[in-house]
Amino acid sequence: MNKEIKLQRNTIILFIVNILMILSMFIIKFYYNYKMYEKKLLTLIIIIDILIILFGIAYNFFLLISKKDNEKSIVIIITYATIFIILNTIVIYFINKPIALGYQKNALLLSNYCKENQCDNYYNVSHNNYREFVIKNTYFDYNNEENKIEIHIKYTSKNIISFKASIYSNSNLFSEKIIKDELEKYTLYFNKTLDEETIRKAFELRFDSEVENKGVIYKVSEIFKKENLVSLKTDVSFKVK
Repeated sequence: MNKEIKLQRNTIILFIVNILMILSMFIIKFYYNYKMYEKKLLTLIIIIDILIILFGIAYNFFLLISKKDNEKSIVIIITYATIFIILNTIVIYFINKPIALGYQKNALLLSNYCKENQCDNYYNVSHNNYREFVIKNTYFDYNNEENKIEIHIKYTSKNIISFKASIYSNSNLFSEKIIKDELEKYTLYFNKTLDEETIRKAFELRFDSEVENKGVIYKVSEIFKKENLVSLKTDVSFKVK
């Protein structure tokens, strides 16, 4: 005859708590990712969460086979849930706060440029060890044709790391003067001037290599669409000290 398995109250409570914690772990990660919390910190918290939940599952199994339902087990369950809640709210908030303030300071510095110079679009992208401030803008060439400019500035909570601008030109019209004038609006913000002769040299060497001058790297490449040359892309990059 099969014996009926009677679940104790604390076993059921802990099972529900474990399910809620597993769901909360994914919800919390999604929320903090949306808020752009430090990714390394989130990864560490997720690992600790998994270890805590594994303890909860093991203790749930212990309660199931031991059939113990006493005051000690409910205290353990409450302590277990409290540690999880505090870790994922108060602890993560206070660890991330100084990091977030550093990022906000640099992001504000970069966004102020766009507010003064009317960027078409700008936003932040979060990576594991840094963030990226992305600017998208347009300019008009000698033929009054609109072309794109895209800028990626890497920064951490402590400093700005690097600058890279990509400017697109009509395939039949390459002007080192326009490129210099348009990109210097951004590079002068970091006390970097550009050189027309080096831009022209990068164009001439576009099939061979990039060109460097005074810490600024220039690279020109051709953009094809269905085997047709549609535009030229000039990349200008440098480290920010």
